[in-house]
Amino acid sequence: MLSDEESGDDAIDNLISLSEKAEEFAKHIGIDLDDPFDRIHAWVAQRAVDEPLPEGWTQHEDEDGFLYFYDAIMDVSSWEHPRESFWKRTLDESRRAESRKQELAALKENATNSFLGDTSGAARDLKAKFIKADIAETESDIDGLRKQFE
Repeated sequence: MLSDEESGDDAIDNLISLSEKAEEFAKHIGIDLDDPFDRIHAWVAQRAVDEPLPEGWTQHEDEDGFLYFYDAIMDVSSWEHPRESFWKRTLDESRRAESRKQELAALKENATNSFLGDTSGAARDLKAKFIKADIAETESDIDGLRKQFE
């Protein structure tokens, strides 16, 4: 589970100072910076560009201005950031955590509003959403592993 700091709660204040590199990476990994509900996850992109590259990796620019990465240890280059799949999984986890947080708040509100009414249907719907999210995460992990072996 992500801590409050990792969930981006503190990052909301820092969104104005999001670096240009972080804005580009945010768009690249699928964060819609114009959507306030998605922009709260921009901390993932900022942290990604602030983190040093893994040992042996360097960043370069080709003659057309496109960035690529070179791993001197394995003597391979890649258009993809060496930790891009990690940051995409982190983004997915952050989105799921935020979604669950909002769903739980709605469930609490419904339970409060209905006082002693039947909330079993809402609880069942919430459980189904969690299961779907877990399936999506597993499928994403499998796709990531599949890409590593291709």
